[in-house]
Amino acid sequence: MTVKRSASLAAIAVVVLAVTTWAQTGPQRKIGATSAASAGTPDTYTAPASAEPVIYSSKERIATGFEQRTLMLHDSHGSYMVETAQRDRPGGAEVHLMDTDVTYIVKGSATIVTGGTVVDVNPHPASRPDNPHPEYEIRGARIVGGNTHNLSAGDSIVIPKGVPHWYSEVEPPFWYFNIKVR
Repeated sequence: MTVKRSASLAAIAVVVLAVTTWAQTGPQRKIGATSAASAGTPDTYTAPASAEPVIYSSKERIATGFEQRTLMLHDSHGSYMVETAQRDRPGGAEVHLMDTDVTYIVKGSATIVTGGTVVDVNPHPASRPDNPHPEYEIRGARIVGGNTHNLSAGDSIVIPKGVPHWYSEVEPPFWYFNIKVR
């Protein structure tokens, strides 16, 4: 992956996070000084002490995240999570009851099925023993029906909470940024 491409991907992730956070919390306004020209509109802004810290991720950290399949970053309130993810084979069907997935494909290609009906549901799969909240997720073997989407590098897909999805085919290496928005 080139430095320019890594920087572009990181920039996309940062923009998505910023917009998501702003959409969830709204703009913060400082009550105080106004100018005559702005008639009641504050002319300064200072981030509150409780604001989330800025998180910088170098291209090296991003590359390591993909190689080691590690979580990149999240806020302290659980409203978003950015992960570097990769698949080398199809997986089971998933339904996230609390999170919307915003996915950007970095490398490779895959076929994802969205919607439809999840069959052979297992709400507490052994494949995710580390899942601290199995009640927020439904897993199953596959999806019957639904819509098929062919994904490749540069594509993006947004899967709203509650929508079944299943990577039915994967052409490795398949790497993607996954941003979970709660």
